[in-house]
Amino acid sequence: MYGTELLVKEHDDILAATKAIRKICINILDTNEFNVNIFKTFNNFSKNYADSHHHGKEEKILFKYMLEELPEISSHLVTNGMLVEHDLGRMYMMNLKEAIESYELNPTTEAKMDIMNNSLTYAELLARHIDKENNILYPYAEKNLNSKTLDIINSETLSFENENQEQVKLLLEDLDSIIKFSLDK
Repeated sequence: MYGTELLVKEHDDILAATKAIRKICINILDTNEFNVNIFKTFNNFSKNYADSHHHGKEEKILFKYMLEELPEISSHLVTNGMLVEHDLGRMYMMNLKEAIESYELNPTTEAKMDIMNNSLTYAELLARHIDKENNILYPYAEKNLNSKTLDIINSETLSFENENQEQVKLLLEDLDSIIKFSLDK
């Protein structure tokens, strides 16, 4: 199914960013070389690609139809699970933004720690979240939503992608920057 296949592909992109940021944090601990700009890039990618684009598509399309058509199970999986985790991710990204701003005003070790902590906590949350979506939620949706609903999800996903393709292209350039930075270390 196009809709969930695309979401899984986006998960691969998101995981690539989280693995790179983890490698960057390890390098900081090993070398004490700290570049706040890569965390700004990571925050921008996370906020605009992982959250606004990817989670936005899940919430506006897939989750909406799951809650309408499969309310009993979906309320547990979606409302009490995935949406709570989306909100937790948003909290970590807000905390990261605040830590970056604090570091830029006063570049202390504590501010560096807050930047790395929020980045790594977000990365861990997403790894677990993605595993649940890829292995439980998406297969459940594909198996249990009726074929007409699946066609609508595919169509709306394609429209969403077409409307956002230029922004996504720029955000994937941010991903490339994060990965390249992690490989240069």
